[in-house]
Amino acid sequence: LFFLMIRLPPRSTQGVSSAASDVYKRQVLAPPSLSWLGNFKTNGEEVYQLICQCRAVKSEEEKEIIKAAVEASAAGHIEMMKKCKPGQREAFLMGVFRDHGLFNYSVKFKAYPDIVASGRNAATLHYEINDRIMQSGDLVLCDCAHRVCNYTSDITTTFPVNGKFTEKQKQIYEIVLGINRKIISLLKPGVKWADMEILCSEMLLQGLIKLGFVTGDIKELMVKNVSLLFMPHGLGHFIGLDTHDVGREQLDSFPGTLAEGNIITVEPGCYFIPRMFTKGAIAYKVPVTNINMEKVKEYMEVGGVR
Repeated sequence: LFFLMIRLPPRSTQGVSSAASDVYKRQVLAPPSLSWLGNFKTNGEEVYQLICQCRAVKSEEEKEIIKAAVEASAAGHIEMMKKCKPGQREAFLMGVFRDHGLFNYSVKFKAYPDIVASGRNAATLHYEINDRIMQSGDLVLCDCAHRVCNYTSDITTTFPVNGKFTEKQKQIYEIVLGINRKIISLLKPGVKWADMEILCSEMLLQGLIKLGFVTGDIKELMVKNVSLLFMPHGLGHFIGLDTHDVGREQLDSFPGTLAEGNIITVEPGCYFIPRMFTKGAIAYKVPVTNINMEKVKEYMEVGGVR
């Protein structure tokens, strides 16, 4: 490796009076003195909380930028659906998404590493290898998004590689889609985010009971946290300058309500992760006595839907 360092010559002070030259040297060349800062008390934690509060509520200009990022990302997902065929590598769709954004929207930066997970890979929440050859009969989960002017978007779609859902895939997809649509319909300023997360878990359990994956009373299953084994992540998060933007404290502390100007994702999911029903259940102290493991094994091929 060769490194080239270019140093600009010092600015000439020829023709400048001696007094002016001294002023120039003091202003430009001498390091500033910041000793006066020691007279002030600082509270980094308080400043951080104030910045989080500011970033959690987006201005109209910020909303427009995020809308642009979402528009480019949504169009990219549609393009992936159009171009997807059996026999392609997962990375092909990653390239389709990247090139579509660049050629049609001039976006050059990703919001986060692309996730293109087909078949059982879709059960890995942050799968980034993207090298499997997609097969007919697979679902493919695409979690890809663009960044515009440093503001992010976050979109996940799941669709069949050959364009047609199997009955098992359709059943799981419709559960997740139903939760997504219901939560979005309820969001407005003043809504408690914790209530939305509870509703998500209840709806997921209702769908799983209907299909025969789980047995028991909903309230009992909620206490046991059974839904965690099928959805081991939260319902959503703020987006902004970061994909998982700051401000979560607003939702976790009293009263925990959404405010006008918040931009939050709604991304329920349902996954069939083998380890979650063994080591995961032990680690999270979730009993599996209410779970029909034979039924779960039948649906492992679905991978996951988000």
